[in-house]
Amino acid sequence: MRVTIFLLIWCFGCFGFSQSNTVFEEANSLYNDGKFAEAIDKYESILDSNFHSAELYFNLANANYKLNNVASSIYYYEKALQLDPHDDDIKNNLSYAQNMTIDAIDRVPQVGFSRIVNNLIKLMSADAWATTGICGVVLFVLLFIMYHFSYATTKKRLSFIFSIIGLLIGCFALLMAFQKERIDKRDNPAIVFAQE
Repeated sequence: MRVTIFLLIWCFGCFGFSQSNTVFEEANSLYNDGKFAEAIDKYESILDSNFHSAELYFNLANANYKLNNVASSIYYYEKALQLDPHDDDIKNNLSYAQNMTIDAIDRVPQVGFSRIVNNLIKLMSADAWATTGICGVVLFVLLFIMYHFSYATTKKRLSFIFSIIGLLIGCFALLMAFQKERIDKRDNPAIVFAQE
């Protein structure tokens, strides 16, 4: 009984996916024919059926860009970038769309020590910083245990020095994780759809 239900769900899922795939191909052919508004309607119908992909958002953004809907194109490029953050085409088209904005708001440049600290914080995600911090603390514990049970003076000194270094690395990485999390929560970007 369970196998039958699973197969039915899988078949309907495949049918829904193939149906969205044909609509996607129709929208692409409309886009290639220069019918951008109709292509946007097809792409949005795919979104209404809860199918999301970086390619879908990218094509939707391109169609909006062709119609000079700058805010919508930036919005969809950002959505595509969230799904595929390493795609260079998305990044390039996003920068072109951002250059099309009328009210170009310049960012305040960071200088000196704050720029160095922010670049250091942005090296890794908050989770990666936290993992590094935990590894540093585990290293500290293991080396401190080795220090405690060693009888040779050289081993005791080396394990003590490296355990302190592990503790410092752990504390520093955890501090960076909290700072990265704070920066991520404070960063609240927006896309303005108004013409002026």
